[in-house]
Amino acid sequence: MKHLLKLEDWSTEEIIEVVGLYNAVEQAYEEGISSKEFMEHYRAFTSIADSKALQKQLDKACLLYTSD
Repeated sequence: MKHLLKLEDWSTEEIIEVVGLYNAVEQAYEEGISSKEFMEHYRAFTSIADSKALQKQLDKACLLYTSD
């Protein structure tokens, strides 16, 4: 299986933008976030992770690192 996730190909700014979405999701659950701010993070995420397959791979990787 070919893996789409190759972080060494990403810039620091791209990694920060992707992590920003997951931080926004966490903030939404813990204290709330405006829909405008959330959508800004989501649009930045989808501009970098521009395929559903990559988005799902990132989601799975995030779950592995954050689960108890």
